[in-house]
Amino acid sequence: MLSSDVRPDYFLFWDDDNLYDPAALSLVAAAVVRERRPDVLLVGMSYQGRVLPPAGVAACDITTGQIDTACIVVRPELAAAAYAGLLERKATAPDTPFYTQDFEEFKRIRTSVPAPRVRIAREIVVGIHDGLRWLPYIRHRLGMGPVGVAGKPWVKAIVKWWTRKRSKTTGVTSEPRCEDKS
Repeated sequence: MLSSDVRPDYFLFWDDDNLYDPAALSLVAAAVVRERRPDVLLVGMSYQGRVLPPAGVAACDITTGQIDTACIVVRPELAAAAYAGLLERKATAPDTPFYTQDFEEFKRIRTSVPAPRVRIAREIVVGIHDGLRWLPYIRHRLGMGPVGVAGKPWVKAIVKWWTRKRSKTTGVTSEPRCEDKS
């Protein structure tokens, strides 16, 4: 039985069509502890042959196209406030394109008051963006339900190899508290 008093320490926005390293949650948990439980931890995500967030870009300077929601490990209260702001924006401007919500979410979190403590774990790449996109497409075209490929050992081995290959070895970088520059 789950107690209603249980509250998560962190929240992740992981899409179901991304392909994640089987050890991704363990890697994230270790980085959270190593970095003394920051308000926000950014981890890498392989995206179209590059890693987001890009090397050399401080959390203060991340902009549209430089972050995926899968990169963001955040305290639940910050995540809830940011997402509520996105929903409000969508409700008040329904004709405004909503395709930049990854950055918009991070921007709202980053500019929270008081300013959150943000750290970037550049050595961690948790998965491959849209790594499973081909599978839902094929299933849909064939009228099939889930086929369970993602759990197969050979798929896990490929993901582990790919994400470790893409990982950096530069260590976790502290990011200063910053104000939004836009």
